[in-house]
Amino acid sequence: MQSGLSIARLLIVQTGSTHLHGDYPRWFERALGFEMPLIRAHAGERLGSALDRVRPQGIIV
Repeated sequence: MQSGLSIARLLIVQTGSTHLHGDYPRWFERALGFEMPLIRAHAGERLGSALDRVRPQGIIV
C-alpha cells in the first residue's frame, strides 16, 4: 500500500503550528512513509506557486 501512496504527489498545506505536540507535517510523513512538499500558509507562503511547481494529485490541510 505504501508504494502506491508514494507514487501519488501529495502537498501538505500547514495552517498552524503544534509546538506542544510535535511537527504537524512530520506526523503525515511518518504515517505515510515518505516526505511530501510543504507550504506553510500560516507563515505567509502562497499556494499558487506550489501548485505549479509540485502539480499535486492531493492536498493535506
